[in-house]
Amino acid sequence: MTRALLALVLTLVPWAAHADRGELYTQVALGPSLLGLADPVGGASHDTRPALLADLVVYYGLTHSLYVGGVIHTAMTRDAAFRGVSYRQADGSTPTGTLWVDSWSAGIGPLVAYRYDTGYRLAPIARLELTASYHRQGNQQFAYDGLAGVGVNLQTSSDIALSARLLGMAEYRLSDRFIASLGVAVRRSLGAAAWEIQLPLQVGAIW
Repeated sequence: MTRALLALVLTLVPWAAHADRGELYTQVALGPSLLGLADPVGGASHDTRPALLADLVVYYGLTHSLYVGGVIHTAMTRDAAFRGVSYRQADGSTPTGTLWVDSWSAGIGPLVAYRYDTGYRLAPIARLELTASYHRQGNQQFAYDGLAGVGVNLQTSSDIALSARLLGMAEYRLSDRFIASLGVAVRRSLGAAAWEIQLPLQVGAIW
């Protein structure tokens, strides 16, 4: 009887999922995002566009809950429309129109993460990233207001800016080796991509 009760207790009591200290994590992420952009001509006009994100993440367990590492991120969208833009031309005139732009960004930087060990395979994890990001605004086409089909192609522009991203994710350990997570992320940038809301789906391995 005593042995049966002890076996039942050992079955029901949650145990620490895994010892993460000293382990290396490698993960890739894909997902949709909502990207807020400022026009590359003057920055006065804004547009919000759906985008696609991709990340490569590597971090190391300092303890069973605290991790440090690095991230490479990228995001892209097409046909962002900035209306009411005034473009100064070579003759000095400043006509008003709509600026169409394809946007692409990539960045690299450090991260710190914290995982709350629930004792089960499913656990919440929070991550903060600081990155230096390169933003490229290509295929710029300026269409004049009131002149259908009339416009001008502008040169590609780019800038480098600092950005920060905060993620909250639910992580599930598929086995002792593989993990998957789904969450919500918010990125704030000082560059052309002013802000971004993301829904990353992440899979990875533990070494």
